[in-house]
Amino acid sequence: MGFLWSAIDESNDRERNHAFVIAGWLSQQTIWTDVERHWQWRLDRDSIDYFKSSECLSLSKQFRRFRDEKAYPDGSGRKKADEVFDDLACILRSSDLIGFVLVIDLKDHRDSRKSSRTRSVLPRDPYLFAYQLLLVRIACEVAKMKKPETVAFLCDHHDKFKQLHAGYEALKKGNPNCAKFMGSLTEMCDQKSPAIQSADLLASVCQRSYVRLMRGDIVTAEFVAEVKAQVGRSVGVGLIDRHIIGLATKANLLKRGRPSTWSTSQLKMFDQAWT
Repeated sequence: MGFLWSAIDESNDRERNHAFVIAGWLSQQTIWTDVERHWQWRLDRDSIDYFKSSECLSLSKQFRRFRDEKAYPDGSGRKKADEVFDDLACILRSSDLIGFVLVIDLKDHRDSRKSSRTRSVLPRDPYLFAYQLLLVRIACEVAKMKKPETVAFLCDHHDKFKQLHAGYEALKKGNPNCAKFMGSLTEMCDQKSPAIQSADLLASVCQRSYVRLMRGDIVTAEFVAEVKAQVGRSVGVGLIDRHIIGLATKANLLKRGRPSTWSTSQLKMFDQAWT
């Protein structure tokens, strides 16, 4: 059995009012090597050490030079940063990567936690909940492949990663049908990993479009179409609202002293959430 690699990162709006978005790409190492080569080449063209969506959007740190009115007059710096963003998105659209995005509606998340039953399985911070759902989701899809392979997960360095890693074996035990495809779970600084940077871009695209959806500027179908148009048709988007959180709660409540994540409820949840 060979290996697949999945790089994962997250994004949320500054005030954390709208959505917590987690995104990941999945593919074989040979495809990742090609994507990372083109990615780094595009950054090198403008002497950018690494890509981070928040810095690109705010013209800070790696993108601060584009604020220089002398070098980039009449708003041309903003256009230049957008050009870098669009070129990187084009690399992803042109690749054979498979994308996964989960969007947690933070209002529904907060409202759902008013129930003591939900609070028993749904933490205040959506980080752990979102990552565990996405890890299982990716493994579920790999299990359906004609020739499934073990997935090595790579996540951005985060102060909460230790908690995620500490519960990884328990997550696999609660998901026996896909556990054999859940390989290593490691962290790396995003500045050193074009793969994680690509997941950051995917999460950012989805997060910005979801804010537009929440404001009523677009409907759900347009939201999904926007994401796919920017980063590729092979991206699946899961919307985790109040109803889906309810199904996830039911699937993860302790049964005989252990969670039952891989259950009929969990599979139903995935089918209903994914577009």
